[in-house]
Amino acid sequence: MSEIVNVRVPVVCTRGIVVFPGHDVMIEVGRPKSINAVNEAGASYDSMVWLVCQNDIMVDNPTEKDLYTVGTIAKIKVVRKKEGFMRVTFTGMRRAKLAKLYDSKELMYADVIPLTDSYGDKSEEYALVKKVVDKLEGMTQVAAVFPPEVVQQLSLGVNAESLGDQFGQYFSLFDQATRQRLLETTNVNDRLMLIVEELEKQQRYSELETVINDRVKGDVLMMVRRNTIFVKS
Repeated sequence: MSEIVNVRVPVVCTRGIVVFPGHDVMIEVGRPKSINAVNEAGASYDSMVWLVCQNDIMVDNPTEKDLYTVGTIAKIKVVRKKEGFMRVTFTGMRRAKLAKLYDSKELMYADVIPLTDSYGDKSEEYALVKKVVDKLEGMTQVAAVFPPEVVQQLSLGVNAESLGDQFGQYFSLFDQATRQRLLETTNVNDRLMLIVEELEKQQRYSELETVINDRVKGDVLMMVRRNTIFVKS
């Protein structure tokens, strides 16, 4: 796909799900416009759609103002039709920015501009990858925040682009806003820096939680001891 040519594809809006390039994601598609978009993509668009996350998951019938401007061109891999909805597995292909949205009663189409990763200093990139991996290894519950197969992939080593997108797709402690920022960030080093900042924030939260839990535990023990002394008296 050329960077200077818009691509027109049907639109599937998601609630709280940000899809990254290179990853398969199963999404339950139930709203009529999204179901029509999946069907239309399969019939006329080589199974390609633009997946875009809503900025407010509570909106049932999103319009352009309810959507982020950066999403992912994705290919429909598997469709399983259920009663009133579909379970669709999408493969993320490429970041893409909205150029123009066409909204009808039946479905949405979008002209989108495919985005390309940009790169900074290679030595900085190496240092950032190492810092991300070091911080991940320092976490006590890695399995709780990453699927086992992803942990195994990371242990074998990945390039900077894959590392950033794997964190965006799978790291369970990242909220929707953080994932969307990662999707919108096309510079690989900036993406890694954002991950480092978020990991440091999570570490501070964890340390503070430990301090609070220890303090509460100490207060409870003190109360128990006082009550024991009172009963004995």
